[in-house]
Amino acid sequence: MEFKYKCNYLFNICLYLILTLFVLTTILIFQKVSSNLTRSILLLLTIILLSIWSLLLKRKLEVTKGTFEFTKDTLNYTTLGKTYYIDFSEIEYILKEEYLDTSYLISRPSYQYIIKIKNGGTFTFKYYDYTLDTAINLLCTKTNHQIKEL
Repeated sequence: MEFKYKCNYLFNICLYLILTLFVLTTILIFQKVSSNLTRSILLLLTIILLSIWSLLLKRKLEVTKGTFEFTKDTLNYTTLGKTYYIDFSEIEYILKEEYLDTSYLISRPSYQYIIKIKNGGTFTFKYYDYTLDTAINLLCTKTNHQIKEL
């Protein structure tokens, strides 16, 4: 079952590219432009354009696809080129937690699912669309776990 969730991993990598572009543009502006007023205007335009570009990129890069594949006793979770094999007996609990999503200009409430693995850590899936809900509900039916709400 394929699903989508929010993850800032790819956007954080791209943010370094945007920062590098800003530094290079600033160096070019200071080397090629002699007027302070023109420098200020060009720097302001650069900041505005890179901010708009980063907001547009964020919408695309923060959505990550994952897949759950079920066998008799294991869950195969694949995302970003990695596959995790988890026995159903190793899943300790599945938690639904509300949080304040600050990735937009206006903060808004959202929720995330946390899957706790015994002696292994956690997987966190921030809500993006209904496919995440259906994948988690299918996981709950396969593992006989209930979703705990926090």
